[in-house]
This record gives sequence, structure tokens and C-alpha cells, in this order.
Amino acid sequence: MKLKELLEDICKHGIFGTVLTYIYVIEFQKRGLPHAHILLTLDSESKIRTKDDIDKFVSAELPNTCTDLRLFQIVTKCMVHGPCGTIHINSPCMRDGQCCKSFPKQFKDDAEENVNGYPIYRRRATEPVQVGKYSIDNRWVVPYNPWLLKKFNAHINVEVCASVKSDKYIYKYVYKGRDAASVKIQKKVLWIMMKF
Repeated sequence: MKLKELLEDICKHGIFGTVLTYIYVIEFQKRGLPHAHILLTLDSESKIRTKDDIDKFVSAELPNTCTDLRLFQIVTKCMVHGPCGTIHINSPCMRDGQCCKSFPKQFKDDAEENVNGYPIYRRRATEPVQVGKYSIDNRWVVPYNPWLLKKFNAHINVEVCASVKSDKYIYKYVYKGRDAASVKIQKKVLWIMMKF
């Protein structure tokens, strides 16, 4: 139901602009609920090209509690990565002592356009805030669209992409198939087992 409503907001109501094509895949993970990966192609007038366009549609910062307390609460509940790194070295995202999602990100006063097919989002240096038992700042915020977050009150990671890597990423989910395991029983092992 929420996915249908999300697609209507994106495709029919055009919250990002005019959508020419879209593809989505619902992934069922072992450790959580199903979630969707959605890839949009916007028309040329709607394409997100400039720093201002990026900042208009995607945020990677903690909202100001004085101007939007509700959004701040949703972001700190749903859109904070981790903890990982030196704070929590046994986090599932850690590989060889590094976060595989590259958190914490670097502070950035302005967004940068199209670096390897993806922008670097604005993450200004602000005072850390206490979230649970951890002190976090903008370096830990997963990119999101404020309007979608307030409407759905859920984790919705929004990324701007301008690379064929994004097509490959989403098609990987379409064609990867279900998890499988195989077992091979050899006669010798079977005979030994029956002998006992």
C-alpha cells in the first residue's frame, strides 16, 4: 500500500518532476522487512543538475529543531547510519575496520555535482546532538527527501544518480534470484553414515 502511494507521489504527482520511466524491485532480506529499490528517469527539464537542484530535493543534514521538530525526530529515528567505525567496530557494515557505506562522511559546505555518477551532498559542520547513547552530527545522516520523510515517517534513502552504475545496481536486484543452498551427498559419506 505504501509503495503504491509512494509511486503515485513520484510518478503521477511529480514530486521530483516529470518521470519518463521507472523501475523498481522489492527485495526480501533475511534480517528485515521487504523494501523497494526504485530507479527514476526524469525528463530533461526535471533532471537534477545543479547544486541548488540537489539541495532542493535531497538533504543529508539534521533539520533545525526550532524550524521543523517533527522532521528532526524522523531523521534521528530513521535516517542516521550506524553507529559504526571506532564507535562500534562490530557493526554489520564494517569490513576490514572500515564502514562499507563510507560513514562517517566528510563535512561539506556545498553540494558537489556528479562525482563518479553521484553528487557529494551538503553536510555542514554543526554541533553534535545526542541520539540514544551516541553523539551524532551531519556526517552520519543518510540522504533523504524531507517531504517524503514527513509523509511516510519511514526510512526512505533518496540519492541523485547520473551514471549507468545505477542501472546496473537496480538490474542486479531484478535478476539476482533467490538465495539457494546445495548439498552434495557422496556415496562414501553415505555408506559411513549407514554403517553406524
